[in-house]
Amino acid sequence: MNIFVVGGGPSGLLAAAKLSEAGFKVTVIEEHAKVGFPEHCTGIVRENFVSLVGYSDLKSIILAKYTGGYISLELGDEIHHVDTGSIKAVMIDRPLYERLLSDYASCAGAQIMLGKPAKIVRAGDSYVVKLEDQVFKPDLIIGARGPRANPNLKVITGLQAYVLSPKSLEQGSLYVAFSHFFADFFGWMAPYGDGTLVKVGVASANKNLRRSLIKLGQTFLGANYKVKAYFGGLVVVGARELVPNIGGSNYVPIGDEAGLVKPLTGGGLDLGVLGVKILVEDVCQGGLGLEKYRMWLRKSRFRLFEAQILRSILFNPSGINKILLARLLKTQGLGNSLKQADFDDHVGAALKLIPLYLRSSVEGFL
Repeated sequence: MNIFVVGGGPSGLLAAAKLSEAGFKVTVIEEHAKVGFPEHCTGIVRENFVSLVGYSDLKSIILAKYTGGYISLELGDEIHHVDTGSIKAVMIDRPLYERLLSDYASCAGAQIMLGKPAKIVRAGDSYVVKLEDQVFKPDLIIGARGPRANPNLKVITGLQAYVLSPKSLEQGSLYVAFSHFFADFFGWMAPYGDGTLVKVGVASANKNLRRSLIKLGQTFLGANYKVKAYFGGLVVVGARELVPNIGGSNYVPIGDEAGLVKPLTGGGLDLGVLGVKILVEDVCQGGLGLEKYRMWLRKSRFRLFEAQILRSILFNPSGINKILLARLLKTQGLGNSLKQADFDDHVGAALKLIPLYLRSSVEGFL
C-alpha cells in the first residue's frame, strides 16, 4: 500500500513512523523547510504522554512536571492555589519531539520531503495530492496539515514567548489567568528548568496580543523579565458543526486537521496520538475504508462538542460566573477531586467537580 502523509507536524510524523514500521510505503510532504519549526505551542500534555506515544527513549523531551498551579480570575486580583499532590501534566520540548519522530520515520523507511507545499484535491470519487506540477494518487492520503486546512474549526490567535524571569517561579506549578485582556480565552505561564525559564502565552479574540502578554508577564514576574523570542499560531476553540470532517474515499484527516483539539485549552497533542494509534491499527487490519477510525473520530467530535458547550459556560465573562469560580477555588477537597480526574478529559473532570461547584455556590449564597 502506498501512503502519502500531507503535513509533517506531530500527528503526521507519528503516523508516518508507525505505518513505516508496519511495513507500508510512506511519503511525508511538509511545507516548511525544517521539522519542528515554526513552533506553535507550549507543549503541555498529560503525564503519561511518553508511554502513550510508545517510544521508550522519548523521556529526553520532558522539560517539566506539574502537580497544580496558581489561578487568577482577573489580573491584579486574588490568586488561588490548587495542588493535586500528584503529577497531572508535563511540558515537552515539542520541536525536539517532532525531530525524533522524523528520525523514527526515516529509519523505518519513510520518505520525508521538506519545503514542499502540497494540496489534497478531490478528483472524481477519490482524492489526489498535487505537488508543484505533479499529481499523485496514492492508496491512502492522510491529511495532517493543521487547523488552516479545516474551515469548520473555530480558531483564535495565540502568541507565546520564551521568557527569562528575574525570579524563580515555583517548580511544579502552572500559572493561569483569566481577564478582560484575554477575551474568549486565557493567559498562561509554564516554568521549567530552575524556574527562571518560562513559556508565557496568551490567546484571545482581542487583536493586541503582545500588549496582553506583556501585562500578564508584569503581573506575575514584575517589570524586569526578558523576552528571548516570540512564537505562536492558531488556537482551536471548537467547531462550527457537530459532524466532523472524516474525509472520504482514500483520504482521512488526523490531528488538528481532524478537529482533535480540546476547546478548553486548545491542546491536541494527546488526542492526536490516540487518533494515530487507532488509524494505524485500522490500516494494519486491512480496512482501507478505515471505518473504525472514522467511527472513533465521530465519537471524539461529539465529546469535544460537549467540551465546547462547557467552554461557553466557563469562559462566560459575566460577573456571577467569576464569583462561582472563586468560591469553587476556595472549596476544600478541590485538589483531591482534581487528583482523581483525567485532565485530558475535560468533560469527565467537570463532572467530578459539579458536586463541589454546587456546594460552593449554595454555601456562598447562604
